Amino acid sequence: MPSSNYSIAQIQSFLVNRFNQQVTQHFSDLPTYDPTQPVSTTNSRAMARQVCLHTTSDSALVSLLRLLIYELEVNPPIYDQIDQKEAPVTDRKQKPEIKLYFRELLSEVEPGYDQLHCVTSFRLMEETQTSLIKSQQLIYAQRIQAQFAHPTPYQRKAGQTMFTYNDWDIGVAFQLLLRDATTAEDLITRLLAIQGQTINLAALNQSVNQNPTVAFPTIPGNITIAGKQYKERRVRPTWIGNYQYATLKIPGLSGVITLHDSTGRRKNALLRN
Repeated sequence: MPSSNYSIAQIQSFLVNRFNQQVTQHFSDLPTYDPTQPVSTTNSRAMARQVCLHTTSDSALVSLLRLLIYELEVNPPIYDQIDQKEAPVTDRKQKPEIKLYFRELLSEVEPGYDQLHCVTSFRLMEETQTSLIKSQQLIYAQRIQAQFAHPTPYQRKAGQTMFTYNDWDIGVAFQLLLRDATTAEDLITRLLAIQGQTINLAALNQSVNQNPTVAFPTIPGNITIAGKQYKERRVRPTWIGNYQYATLKIPGLSGVITLHDSTGRRKNALLRN
C-alpha cells in the first residue's frame, strides 16, 4: 500500500504536468508566464492565472483551492447569472458559426497516406438567428471570396508550430498548426477580415517544440501489431492545401448554408468562383 504522502506527491505531479497545461491554454491571451517576475496587481487575469497554476510544493488544501478558483474562473456559478432566461445569448456555442475547409494538394500527398484536410471556425458574436438574413449572409460570402478565393484559392501551409489567437468578444479561439509567424499573421488577418476585424499581434502566441525532427518525423517508422506491420500515425505533418469552401451554421436550422464554394461541387452556394 502506498503511503498517503506518496499519493499526494503523485497527485501534485499530475496537476503540475497536466492540469497546468489546461490553465495555460485558458490564459493564452496573456504574455508567457515568468514565475521570477512579480505579477501586476492591476491585471486581474494575470493574478488569476498565477493563483490557478499548481506547484509541487502545494499542500493538498492549496491544491483544492486552486482547483476551485479555476472552476469559478471558467464556469461562474449559476447564481451569478441573473435573469438568465431574459439575458442576451452570450454563450459562444449558441452563436452562429462560420467554418472554412481546406484540403491538401494531391501533389503534396505522401505515398501511402491519405489526403489531409482541416477546418478552421469561429463564432459570430454580434449576430443572431434573426439578423442573419440573406443579404447579411451574402456580405460574409463576399468577404470570404475576397480573402480566400480571389484571384486564386488561398494556400494554407500547415506546419509543426502551434499558433494561438484568442478574442472571446468576437468569438475567436484559433489553434493553428503552421510553418512560421508570417504565415500565421497572414491567415489570422484574413480570417478576422471576414468579420471586419483587424489583428492584434499582442494576442498572437506560438509554441515551438525544441526537437521537432524527433517529435514530428516527416515519415514515421512502422509498428508491429498482432504480427503485422503498420505505418505509425503522423504527428503535425507539414503540407500545403487549398481553400475549398465555407459554411454557415445558424442555431435552430438542421443543415448548414454554403456561403462560398471554390470547388464547384457544393449545392446552393451563395457565391462560387
